[in-house]
Formats: sequence, structure tokens, C-alpha cells
Amino acid sequence: MRWMKPNLKSIYGLLGHAGPQAEPAWDQRMDRVRQAMMDEMAVGDLSERYPMVARRIFYADTVHALWYVRSDLMTALAGEWGETLAQQKMAMLSRLFEGLLPEARNYRESRRPG
Repeated sequence: MRWMKPNLKSIYGLLGHAGPQAEPAWDQRMDRVRQAMMDEMAVGDLSERYPMVARRIFYADTVHALWYVRSDLMTALAGEWGETLAQQKMAMLSRLFEGLLPEARNYRESRRPG
């Protein structure tokens, strides 16, 4: 499923000519990340209490946008479940980003004390 990804990067794209498309597997993985984040928002009706976070997740058009909305999601989850459980949920969500972002994004996760 394509999420709000118009091809408007150039005049050529505005005229309706398709540019290079992202590989389908990439889009599917991004959609899985988005769905997992929305699933966490659905538990306890967090999407109703934090509608801006739900909108940011739903309308994120890049994997980087989803990555950066994690902090808002963490705040919502911590408000509902407490910080410890929220961190555990975020660790599981963060693993879904593996291979979608440059390695530098995973640096903090790998440095956590065991």
C-alpha cells in the first residue's frame, strides 16, 4: 500500500510521468513499521488521547519520518504503561527499522548496557 507518496519531485512528475519507484519490499517493510506503531497507539485508545502522534505516524511519507516520530510515541506509551514497559515496546519497534536506516541510527541501541 502506498501512503501519500505523490511523484511531485519535478515538473516531469507534475505532468503525470512516473519517476523511479521505491522497491516494493521497502514499501512493505515501511508499512509494517507504520502498522506496528499504529497498533501500539490503538491499545488503550492512545490514538484518541494523542491524535497528533497518530496523524504523524499515519502520514509519515518516509522511513526517516517514522524514525523521528518514535520519541512522541515513547511519550504516549510511557504515559499509559510507564517508562519501563514503554522502553521495552520501543525496543521491539526499533528492531523493525533494521536495514531501513543507516547504521548510525542503530548506534545508541547497541551501546545500551546489558
